[in-house]
Amino acid sequence: MYYFRDFDIYKAQQYQSNWKQQSPKAIAHTTIGVMGLGKLGEYSASKFSKIGFNVIGWSRTQKTITGVKSYASDRQLGEFLSQVDILICLLPLTNETRGILNLENINKLPFGACLVNVARGEHLIDEDLITALNEGQLRGACLDVFREEPLSQMHPFWQKNKILLTPHCSSITDPNSVAPQILKNYRLMKSGQALMNQVDAFRGY
Repeated sequence: MYYFRDFDIYKAQQYQSNWKQQSPKAIAHTTIGVMGLGKLGEYSASKFSKIGFNVIGWSRTQKTITGVKSYASDRQLGEFLSQVDILICLLPLTNETRGILNLENINKLPFGACLVNVARGEHLIDEDLITALNEGQLRGACLDVFREEPLSQMHPFWQKNKILLTPHCSSITDPNSVAPQILKNYRLMKSGQALMNQVDAFRGY
């Protein structure tokens, strides 16, 4: 919503004492692309669709989500990226997805697209992001995760006005909600039943 409502542009205008209204695209003509359609990705994509955005998703395998067109596998990645105005990364970190937000893939986005990474820092090639911002290929980026955390005070991201930084806070674990899940899994384990929310060691998530 930060990019859809042009708040990044208004922020820049503020420093220039520039009073100028923008004309955002219609919500139905704005395409949000969600990379990763697991629990978080499916929930996010579905919510954006219900608001009225055009929503597409990309994942390892094809998904069926009401109001969301699904793309899958490396074969369809380029077609997916070529349509996206605002790209949201919610992928798990695996050998296949590490470094997926690189210059080659960023250049497949429409010129002036925006990037939001709330997945893992290692999905992004830092130097490629700076290049894409400098060249205008990306209008801006919102980053909540980083290869090194806390982010070094010397990192160039701090001084890049086209980057909005948050300190890995997009999904902070609430002890009041997670404790009952841990207790339930403990009881399931003691009774020999299958545990909830298991990680597939082969897939890596």
